[in-house]
Amino acid sequence: MTVFREIRSHKWIAARALLTGWGLWILSLVWFFPFVLLFAGSIPLMNILLFARFAVNVGSRAAYAFAGPLSLYVLASVGGILLGGLLCLSFKRENREARAAD
Repeated sequence: MTVFREIRSHKWIAARALLTGWGLWILSLVWFFPFVLLFAGSIPLMNILLFARFAVNVGSRAAYAFAGPLSLYVLASVGGILLGGLLCLSFKRENREARAAD
């Protein structure tokens, strides 16, 4: 059976899975939004854990080829999250000041 046949034959299960996934995603965005640093800190931690498992399975020599690009990816991801949080914070502050002036 293909994936599409499975979805067609189990429509309610697929719909419930999609709604659950989207609901949890939206809830986590609303709930964890103030904790930008927590989210930014979890990215390096998860990448280190996953990279360590990869290095054990593949071997350290092959894993070193991916260490540089992966560290740049982690640095860009964390920097983007922190920059986005700072931009959002300044935007909220400007809106709050504009409302107070009205």
